[in-house]
Amino acid sequence: MPGGSIVIPAHNEEAVIDRTLRTLLVGLPEAVEIVVVCNGCTDATASVASQHARVTVLDLPTPGKTGALRAGEAAAGSFPRIYLDADIDLTGRAAAAVLEALDDGAVAARPPIRFDADASSWLVKRYYAAKARVPSVSTELCGGGAYGLSAEARGRFGDYPDITADDLFIARVVRPPDVTIVETDPIVVRVPTNAGALLQILRRSVRGNRELASAMPELAEDTSGDTGGALKQQLRDPRTALDAVIYAGFAVAARLALKFARTPVRWERDDSTR
Repeated sequence: MPGGSIVIPAHNEEAVIDRTLRTLLVGLPEAVEIVVVCNGCTDATASVASQHARVTVLDLPTPGKTGALRAGEAAAGSFPRIYLDADIDLTGRAAAAVLEALDDGAVAARPPIRFDADASSWLVKRYYAAKARVPSVSTELCGGGAYGLSAEARGRFGDYPDITADDLFIARVVRPPDVTIVETDPIVVRVPTNAGALLQILRRSVRGNRELASAMPELAEDTSGDTGGALKQQLRDPRTALDAVIYAGFAVAARLALKFARTPVRWERDDSTR
């Protein structure tokens, strides 16, 4: 059975952390360590996580995901390692399969991604229907809130940098040819329930892309052509054309929302699913 570790940064995740840990612990090998890093929490996240005997809980006074990742890595044990967002459903079986793939020589790995839009509005459903057809969803390492790194992949960079888009940073460090998509239970991503919440996280994504391009231009990459090509293909099919139009509309709206924002926001997140 595989060993390794799982690092979960968590900021005010009292509403979801128990569900995340219960899902993760079922079928997870005993040799796998779990570290939950509460950072700047003002709720009961740490208390809820501590109810799970197998889980090591760190309680940092300052909020910040990258700081939590660094602290979690310092406390975690051996590689391979999975990095998991606190609101993402990853089964123990899927985690074990990813760790096993990494043990067997994969550089980086993750399960497939399933967007759960059951509770979402019609517009949000149509956006994610289009997004699910974009090739990067099935090829890149990040995008589902859970990914695994071998020691070799982790050795490609130093500490996690203080940037918004930590997942985008990893996706640029570990390119698709080095990514193994493991055929196992999918990562379940509960998507925003309404258009306003979706715009918030899309605005964060745009801001994170720009921040990475400014701070680390060597990692900057324009993927709009690939996404645009995928949307053009969808536009040619009457069954998917409307989804593509809605996807593009949200993308434009997010850029405009960021451009005309009156006050800076450090971290936008979707509270509609919490």
